[in-house]
Amino acid sequence: MRLGTAMSGQLVRVLLIVLLSTHSSSQAVTKPAHWPAVQPINRTYRFRDASTAKLSLQIRDTRGAALYLLRCANTDLEYDWAEVMPGDFACWIRSINKSGALGPVSLLDPSNEDDMTCRACVWLWNLTGDCAKYPDWGSKRDFRLRGMKISISFANVKLSPESDESDVTFKSLDVAVSVIRDQAATSSRAAPSRVEPPSAEEHGCEASK
Repeated sequence: MRLGTAMSGQLVRVLLIVLLSTHSSSQAVTKPAHWPAVQPINRTYRFRDASTAKLSLQIRDTRGAALYLLRCANTDLEYDWAEVMPGDFACWIRSINKSGALGPVSLLDPSNEDDMTCRACVWLWNLTGDCAKYPDWGSKRDFRLRGMKISISFANVKLSPESDESDVTFKSLDVAVSVIRDQAATSSRAAPSRVEPPSAEEHGCEASK
C-alpha cells in the first residue's frame, strides 16, 4: 500500500514537471517581438508648390536615439536620397543602425512589386473625389509595425492644370504625419491592409463591404 502511494506521488510530480515545461515552452514561442518604444510625433507639412514637395523625419526612441527615417516626396524629383517608387507621391521608411547607416528596404509595405498594392505609393486619383474617402488607400493611410502606428494623411489637395487637355499634377497639398506607440503591432514590416485596393480603371472607388 505504501509502495503504491509513493509511486502515485512520484507520477504526479513527473506529470506536473512535464506540464510546466510545456507551458513555459509555448509561452516562449508565442512571446511577441519586443521593439523599442518610440516618441510620439504629430507634424503637418504644407507644400504650396507640390512640384518640390519632400519631407524627411527621424523617428526616435524615448531616450532620443534615432530608430527610423521616414521620407516622402513627389516622385518626379531627382534627389540623391529619393527612392525609385511608383505613384505621383510616395513615402518610405528605413531602419537606422547604431552607426547611422540605413536599412536596405522600406518597411512600409510587405512588397512593392505591384504598383497597385503599394499603400506607400500615392496616385493623384487616390486623393480626389470618392477615392479620397476609400479606407486605407485614400487620403489617410495607417501603417502598423515595430510597436508603433504611423499615419500619413493628405489634405487641401489642389490640382494643376485643372483642364482635361493636359496631364494633371499636384499643385499643392498638406501632408500630416502621426506616430504613436502600438504594442499590438509586432511585425517587422507593415502589415497589409484588410481592404482590397481600388481599381485604377474604376475611379468610383466604392469601398467593398
